Amino acid sequence: MVSDSEEHLSWCLDKDQIEFDSPNEMLVEDYLNKAREALEVADLLEENGYYDWTVTASYYARYFALTGLLRRCGLVVDNH
Repeated sequence: MVSDSEEHLSWCLDKDQIEFDSPNEMLVEDYLNKAREALEVADLLEENGYYDWTVTASYYARYFALTGLLRRCGLVVDNH
């Protein structure tokens, strides 16, 4: 039986949503720095009561961190 994750991965590969490339540590660091910055922004937004925007900044912090991790593994994913 194929799991939902396997189906989604197959779909991404079929639609050219995932590319394979050599790991790029410079890009990894850039993405991790963006993730840290987004977390700082999320904290500032929360402190000032902008809760909807806090969620958005938190989402991007996770997105940048995961994108960096995938780049470290040699995967390029440009689709959220």
